[in-house]
Amino acid sequence: MKALSAIGLLGLGAATALGRIGEATNEVQARYGAPVGQDSFLGLPAKSYNFGEFNVLVVFKDNKSFIEAVKPLASGRRLETNEAEALATRIAGCAAWTRRDLTNPPGLEFKGTNGASAMLRRGALPPDSLVVYAAEAVQKMRKSEPAADPAGELKLQRQQAINGVSEAQCALGKRYLAGDGLAKDDQMARFWLGKAAAKGSAEARDMLKKLDGK
Repeated sequence: MKALSAIGLLGLGAATALGRIGEATNEVQARYGAPVGQDSFLGLPAKSYNFGEFNVLVVFKDNKSFIEAVKPLASGRRLETNEAEALATRIAGCAAWTRRDLTNPPGLEFKGTNGASAMLRRGALPPDSLVVYAAEAVQKMRKSEPAADPAGELKLQRQQAINGVSEAQCALGKRYLAGDGLAKDDQMARFWLGKAAAKGSAEARDMLKKLDGK
C-alpha cells in the first residue's frame, strides 16, 4: 500500500469543473445540464449526465450528491493513475489518498483522509471508469455487509458487481432475494438482477419474471 500526497489537477479542464460530492440537486443540474438518463444505486436515485469528455452518473441522497461515477465518452480512453487521483481529489474534496492495487477486477482503490473512497476500474478494453464515494456512502456499504465474511467473498462479489461483472450482479441479486448473508431486500434484488439481465444474463431475466409473477 502506497501513501500519496495530493497532486495538481494536471491541467484537466473538465476536472476543475466536475461537481463535488455533497452538492444539492439544483447545483448539479446547473453544472451538468439536463440528465441523459436515470437509474438507481444502493436503493437511491441516480441521474446520468454528459459533461465535456465524460459521462457522469450522480447518485443522490436527501437531494444531495452522494456518489459520482466518471467514465470517458471516448470508447478507447484510458484513465491514468494520476488523472484518476486528480478527478477523485476534485470530486471528493480530499487532500491526500492512500492507494491499493486491485487484481479482480483490475484497477486501483483510493482511500481518502476524509473518509471518502474511490475505485478505478481498468477493464480488458477501455474506457476505464472511476467511482467516488462520500464517507457516508462508504459507511452505508459497510453496514450492509454481514459481520462475518471471513473469506471476503461477499466483499469481492459486491466489488465485481459495482464494476459491471454480470455474473456477480446476478449472484448479488440472488443474495438479496434470499437474504443470504445480507438483509432480504427485494428492491436491491431487482436492481442487481436488472443490471445483470441488461448485460444478457438469462438466469437474471428468469428470476425477474418470477418476481413479477410471470
